[in-house]
Amino acid sequence: MSEELSSHFLDLAQDALLKSFWRRRSLLAFLRRHRIAENFLAGWDTSESKRDFLARLFPKLESIQKGSIVIRKMATSLAEQVKFPDLEGWEDSVDKIEAATEAVGFTGTGDLTGANAMLAALADNGGPTETMEPLAGSDAIDAGVAAGSTFDQRGEARTVDDPGVPNEATSDGTDIGAFETEVPCVLTCPTDVTVSNDPDECGAVVSYTEPSGDNCGTVTCDHPSGSFLAVGETTVTCTSTAGPSCSFKITVNDAQGPTITTQNKILWSPDHMYRTFNVSDFVTSVSDNCDASVGVSSVRIVSVSSDEPDDSTADGLTLNDIVIGGDCKSVQVRAERKGDSNGRVYIVTLKVSDTSGNVTTTTARVSVPSSQNGAAAVADAPSFTILGGCP
Repeated sequence: MSEELSSHFLDLAQDALLKSFWRRRSLLAFLRRHRIAENFLAGWDTSESKRDFLARLFPKLESIQKGSIVIRKMATSLAEQVKFPDLEGWEDSVDKIEAATEAVGFTGTGDLTGANAMLAALADNGGPTETMEPLAGSDAIDAGVAAGSTFDQRGEARTVDDPGVPNEATSDGTDIGAFETEVPCVLTCPTDVTVSNDPDECGAVVSYTEPSGDNCGTVTCDHPSGSFLAVGETTVTCTSTAGPSCSFKITVNDAQGPTITTQNKILWSPDHMYRTFNVSDFVTSVSDNCDASVGVSSVRIVSVSSDEPDDSTADGLTLNDIVIGGDCKSVQVRAERKGDSNGRVYIVTLKVSDTSGNVTTTTARVSVPSSQNGAAAVADAPSFTILGGCP
């Protein structure tokens, strides 16, 4: 079914056609170029005026399939005229050309004269005829009036008012000409995102503002906001149904150190002899949210302190009460305490790290009670500390 054109548009097109051609043969040549049927043109006899003939032609075109397209094409051709050779050489040529110029729209209120239309070359842009697309910055963009039209010559929707282009004072946001430019989709992704892992997870649920944009349609991201992302770097790509896409990176850092569970030890009797303890004697379990390789064997002894001097009264004549193994996986402590005090407490500081560089330190105790009466040794301030030699 043919597109319904407004009566105002039809009146303007008919008036422009009437005033652009004075000679009968010139008007016929124009109509033939626009594929008006020869049998209809043959019915125009000399007794019928141009005005009456056109008054018959336009309703006929409106009634047939694609007739509105022909009218639009003629209107476009008329509007693109800058000279009127058929009106030259007459006594009143100046008046005729002035009337035609006004009729085709070159001197109306808000019209731009001497402007650079900045049109692309004539091309098949869709629709029944070739058209010229206004380029970015063209004075034709958002400078016209729809005049009741809802489609351009290609059959695309009109009006598309570009918010980035100020409308001319007399414009409703419609582009001048046969081609209504589309507002481009500009899709902007968020800046790169960096977060820490969720507690006890090797990753995190990451939320972000999903991109959107005018004329972008539906935007879909391959990792939607609220997705769980593993530790590391993930590239998120968001694509619009209009075509443009953008991407950004989400980095989830493992910021959680390993978990160590320890137990304490008690020494009896205080015979001044060394007792050897391995890391496995203190550490019952080690786990990490990401690094499966972390275990008890990963733990090192950082330091060992004693809350009593290395040699003091009533503790035997011994030195070097603490000796840490060269691999920092064992320690020798002497089973002794001051007989006149509240017992000795060795504090063993343990350390473990994961592949992300997170470090966890914790402590375990080795106690030498003052007596066997059941009273626990009391940990006072450290008297001296021996450091392990491992990194």
